[in-house]
Amino acid sequence: MNRRVSRTNPNQRLVLIGVALSVVVLVAMVIFLRPRGFREIPLGAEVIIVPDLWHTADHYQKLLEHLDQQGVAAEVFELPSVREAGERDGRDDVAELGSLLDRGDGPVVVVGHSYGAFVASDASIACHARVKKLVFIAGFVPWQAGQTVEAMLTSAALGSLVDIRDFSNEADTDATITPPADAGQRFFSEMFITADDRRRAVRQLAAQSRSVLTSPVDLSCSSTAKSHYVLTLNDITVPAGAQEIIVRQARIPYPHVLGLNAGHAAAYTHPEILAEFILRRPARTSGDE
Repeated sequence: MNRRVSRTNPNQRLVLIGVALSVVVLVAMVIFLRPRGFREIPLGAEVIIVPDLWHTADHYQKLLEHLDQQGVAAEVFELPSVREAGERDGRDDVAELGSLLDRGDGPVVVVGHSYGAFVASDASIACHARVKKLVFIAGFVPWQAGQTVEAMLTSAALGSLVDIRDFSNEADTDATITPPADAGQRFFSEMFITADDRRRAVRQLAAQSRSVLTSPVDLSCSSTAKSHYVLTLNDITVPAGAQEIIVRQARIPYPHVLGLNAGHAAAYTHPEILAEFILRRPARTSGDE
């Protein structure tokens, strides 16, 4: 009895090989093209948010809510230079934040928004034993020892992109700086923010000590390995081009940078994305310790 031998058509064979190769490519993409090495921050870590100039805890409530939903304890640090405007300076902001860190013993993620990044970059904060990660949102991250916010804004690197006059107001005094007259447009102009919310956010801004602009930073230790940056691409206060220069000058590793289609109020408009970025971190890069 003759047996019929089943033969695969050459075209069918090519199709099967193509399907197999496609499966291999898809598996490889899942393994190699996913966010590599993203892992949770240390168990039990707290988050401390350091506000921007003139900003208060009210401006970060949505971000706090999203972190709370993830079971993470978070708080907004009250800047002494805002609480006691005209009497306390940038060094007081750093010293009081350092004291807050000294009072605990668990791991901490410090999130600095714009001016808050300048405070968080000080060696006494960035290199504190409790601080395991730094996240800068449109941050003024200094790159020279003894640098001040004013020196950054007038530097050759940033002077043509950020006008220091934008940070002044006719209501300013010798001791204090007040929010810009166009604060609503400058900080809260995104379409996601309603007119009522914009007016409320402007009312929640507060005067701040002028001396924060001339308080020098201590960069006596390196915190590059733990530094991460959220580049707000639609920001009109700190333009994306200026932020890119800051990232390069401060040598923040590019795998640690998130480009976000947001304006300066990213903590208000995109709290869920920021919360995710805060709670996770990229894989170690060359040069990390």
